[in-house]
Amino acid sequence: MKLRNLFKRSKKGQSDNTEIPIRHVQFNFDEATMSKYCWDDNAFSSAFLLSFSAFIPHGEHFVIDTIRACREDIKDPALKARVAGLIGQEAMHSKAHEEFNAVYQEKGIDLRRIDQLGEWFFKRHLPTILPRSGQLAVACAIEHFTALMAQRSFSELALMDKLDVGAKEFLTWHLVEEMEHKSVAFDVYQELVGSYWIRAVAMQLIPIYTSSIFAYSVQSILRTPGYRQSLPKMVGGFRFWFGLKGYFSKMQPGILRYFHVDYHPSQLETDAALHEWQHRLFSPGGMLEGIVIKTLVSKENQQEAPKGNLQEVSQPKCRSQI
Repeated sequence: MKLRNLFKRSKKGQSDNTEIPIRHVQFNFDEATMSKYCWDDNAFSSAFLLSFSAFIPHGEHFVIDTIRACREDIKDPALKARVAGLIGQEAMHSKAHEEFNAVYQEKGIDLRRIDQLGEWFFKRHLPTILPRSGQLAVACAIEHFTALMAQRSFSELALMDKLDVGAKEFLTWHLVEEMEHKSVAFDVYQELVGSYWIRAVAMQLIPIYTSSIFAYSVQSILRTPGYRQSLPKMVGGFRFWFGLKGYFSKMQPGILRYFHVDYHPSQLETDAALHEWQHRLFSPGGMLEGIVIKTLVSKENQQEAPKGNLQEVSQPKCRSQI
């Protein structure tokens, strides 16, 4: 790769105009039925997942605020409609994570400090040190990383089966929607900024910044009285996530692909998993029957309707609506 190419505006890539549905959901998180170990009955794995769940709502708010701040500068009406879908989905993700986290707070696992760190990092620190172009690049990096997590999680059915029942439906829904809107932030960035090197630097900075936060967060949860397990079992949890053949190691090819000048999220092979899990979750009798209350889509029609108009779509009647 020639050095001068890093400073050129990278190609826009091939996107699509697929509607992004905003599903209003109501998960019934029940403290009595939710184990304190939400992943594979393992203290370390569960502590890492809970750390992620406590931290990520502020990342989702960051993506929402960043994209919303530049929405009026977007010229493509179809992209504007997809932006509305992204914002609606991320808002529901944040709300669901906060409800999920509240259950574990009630169980005596203190997530408040992790929540405060997430708020500081995404609401006060990043907006202070980064211009709009940098914030958009960070939003792209976050969305790429969560799409890779979805791709990785659905690549082996046994991975999702490791989740506690109380977490499985909620996190499966979240990951499916990350695949649905995986290219929106990137397309906004390409239209408004387009610089390769800014997005490449942002992708390198995020893990550097957040690794120490997650190390602290996991340790704070493991210090909860009665939460630690035997050392061999916790080492096994660490290896599952961070080992040479672990969860994140197998994501490295997708992370490296992001640094290609002509990269676009449509290159991630998620379509088969997306269609399969959309059917499993949202078809009549599916996993989320009775949990999805209503579904909206954003319609863009420059001549007939206000931009960003949300319309409800028909869906099978849910148990909660009977």
